[in-house]
Amino acid sequence: MVLRPLAYKLPKVQRLPRVGPDGTNDMIARQRAETALANSKELRFYGGIPASVGVIPAGFELFSVEMTGDEAFPAGLTGSIGYCDIAPSATVTLNLKVNGVTVGTGVITIATTDIVWSMASAYDAAASDKLGLYAPSPADASLRGLHYTLLGTKGN
Repeated sequence: MVLRPLAYKLPKVQRLPRVGPDGTNDMIARQRAETALANSKELRFYGGIPASVGVIPAGFELFSVEMTGDEAFPAGLTGSIGYCDIAPSATVTLNLKVNGVTVGTGVITIATTDIVWSMASAYDAAASDKLGLYAPSPADASLRGLHYTLLGTKGN
């Protein structure tokens, strides 16, 4: 016995765009979101290292970015957040550096998982400034899974 495919024609289906609660379709909503983001003055640097990586090497560069000159961060790094998955066995300090000079810190105390950010004064970036975040030195054998978001503004 030979099996043959059935020959039939599927009806033509017209796909209509999904409509949101305000009566707009997906494309319009996406364009509005992109425009809002482009006009936003909020700036976020975020990242992390999963717990599965193991011990984070001492002084490891978590991120480094060249600034354009229109970014700013408030004193105290207000609005910035962070945590770790497994608490350190001793108090550790992450260093936020501009052109190699520490301007702010993130501290995780013994047996806690939240990062407490501090910066003595506001930082207004100059074009070509190098902003970087660095892991604690010395390394903490217990600290695992580091996650952070630094909040600033752009278009200053």
